[in-house]
Amino acid sequence: MITIENKVELFRKIVLDKIKKDFTQIKKDFDDKKAVERLIIEKEAKEKSEIFVEKFILKAEVTKEKAILDANKNSKEEILKTRNMVIDEVYQAVLNRCSVFLNEKKYFEFIENLIESVKSDVLSFDMINIYLVKNDFNENLDLFKSLFNNFFKEKEIDFYESEKDFRGGFILYNKDKSVKLDVSLESVISRNKTFIGNEVNKVLDKDGETNE
Repeated sequence: MITIENKVELFRKIVLDKIKKDFTQIKKDFDDKKAVERLIIEKEAKEKSEIFVEKFILKAEVTKEKAILDANKNSKEEILKTRNMVIDEVYQAVLNRCSVFLNEKKYFEFIENLIESVKSDVLSFDMINIYLVKNDFNENLDLFKSLFNNFFKEKEIDFYESEKDFRGGFILYNKDKSVKLDVSLESVISRNKTFIGNEVNKVLDKDGETNE
């Protein structure tokens, strides 16, 4: 005979089994959902990491390229700086050489050529004012007078000592100083600085230095 207690126990067992079954299913569903979410998270993490790596590599490449460009730029700037320094040194050496040139015979041949070069411009002058450096005024004035008189026999010519040391040659003015002809050594050499630079570059290139 089935008692009330038996029925209650049976009912309790059925309910517990149902709860256990439902809990197992819920747990399984939960685990499956977590597994899916984990896969999604892992996938997203992988994708993000790949993007990060790609960006890192790209940034590294850009940084490397920039470093190469900067290095090339710096190298070119250093080469140009060195070239300009050498050109300036040669230019200064040429200027310094003038003090020796003043005492050579070729210097007076050079002066004669300078006078010839300004002759056509000076013919219209009523008179000529000529400025010489201290050494020429004190040591070579008679020679300068002779050279100028050979070219401008009918011109009134006055000579002056210049306050500025322009290395040699002369600076010439008309009567009211409205016209100036500067054929001083300093001016002539300065006008030929580009030529000096080109000659220095030829020597540097021949010695193996490049513009690269």
